[in-house]
Amino acid sequence: MEEQTMDRFHEFLVRKNIDAQGLSLGKPEIYLKWKEMFAELNEDSFVMQQKFQLNPMRRSFPLVRHESLKSDKNG
Repeated sequence: MEEQTMDRFHEFLVRKNIDAQGLSLGKPEIYLKWKEMFAELNEDSFVMQQKFQLNPMRRSFPLVRHESLKSDKNG
């Protein structure tokens, strides 16, 4: 069950363009708090409670997309 929650949490971070590994290393206390909250709440409730924290974390730990994927779509 915890593995499914972890996968859902990481998928959520990807959708929000947040690097999960960067967040877990750079702000482990926030990462752990969010992981626990995400397991307890539905996604919409989590977003509402963390609304003002998502953008600063997105700016601090942006998800880096591979350039090769972008060029494949354009070319």
